[in-house]
Amino acid sequence: MRQVSETALIRKRITPKDLLAGFSSWLIHTRALSERTASAYARDVKLLLKWINADAKERKAEAGKTGVESAEHLWLNTDFSPELVSTGRMRKYLAERIKSEAITHRSYGRKIASFRIFCEYLIGRDLAESNAAFALRSPRAKRSLPPYISRDAVENLLSVYDPDYAATESGEGEDRQIQDEPGEYILRQQAGGIDDKAQPERRLLPSLDSNTAIGLRNHVLFELTYSSGMRVSEVVSVDLNKIHVGHRQISIKGKGGKRRVVVFGERAKKLLNAYLAKDGPRDELIRGSDQDKLTDDDKYALFLSSGGKRLSVRQVQHTLKILREYVGVDIPLTPHKLRHAFATHLLEGGADLRIIQQLLGHSQISTTEIYTRVSPTHLRKGYHSAHPLGDK
Repeated sequence: MRQVSETALIRKRITPKDLLAGFSSWLIHTRALSERTASAYARDVKLLLKWINADAKERKAEAGKTGVESAEHLWLNTDFSPELVSTGRMRKYLAERIKSEAITHRSYGRKIASFRIFCEYLIGRDLAESNAAFALRSPRAKRSLPPYISRDAVENLLSVYDPDYAATESGEGEDRQIQDEPGEYILRQQAGGIDDKAQPERRLLPSLDSNTAIGLRNHVLFELTYSSGMRVSEVVSVDLNKIHVGHRQISIKGKGGKRRVVVFGERAKKLLNAYLAKDGPRDELIRGSDQDKLTDDDKYALFLSSGGKRLSVRQVQHTLKILREYVGVDIPLTPHKLRHAFATHLLEGGADLRIIQQLLGHSQISTTEIYTRVSPTHLRKGYHSAHPLGDK
């Protein structure tokens, strides 16, 4: 193990502000973590550093005169000794957080992960001799099952945009009836514009009407999410040059910067063609924006906001919330639960678990196996096909 003398450590003083900035940059560029994950780790470490700062209480007292913002500025820009990040201090900090806040096992475990990777960063910069966070014990995670979402529930959601989106009544596993031309946006626009009086019941909100640019975008968005099983962060990061509509494939960058190819269905293909058509919804969103303010990242994005910017995760979550409330879905449906539905319904249809693992981008098969405990149909099929008395 590399030895670093105590004297050397004491001399390596750095401000928390510089330490956090370097840590955040290292997480993104060296460890290839997403900005969201890096931000969460940096936030955990910032709170830890603030707590163990030798003069924290004095700074707070001084805040009575100078204000809280001034106190924040003071401690962030004051020399900090990295050797203060010890196992004992981290344990005490976590114990106080547990007493003062009702933090979950997942949150507690993430904080420990944040501290371990931060100590790894300190070692790499010769600011620590060993990883003090390795001695911290992570709690046993309470693995909660994702809620079961039926195919009917998903169909009810998507039928808001397309009333013909429904399963046949001939039984389980039958092919769905697919509308020949999803959305009439382009045809109606070419015929002289969209008639505001037509189908008034579907024009409660533009975001729910596939005859508007925003509505058709949302239809493609949720159809593609359910059809491909992508994470919401992956969906909004899709670029035009990564899509092969004809082959129904998209190359995406997932967690940890890992590349994978996802596939999507025929319905999503037709919707994408309508959305990406010349003078179609996507072009309209660009035309309605201040193009001087658009970045290259915006111009290459598949999904755009009404201002022509790349759609954000928050905007997707908000849009699905509006759709969910309109339909009256009982469970708190989120974009990630559409991903759960994708996996569960594939399993019910007989897909191999390893294939589902690859499509979801899971590193471990154990993560994918959780869906075998969610799907009641899968359990019934497994029982009837394997048990000697299953069909008797």
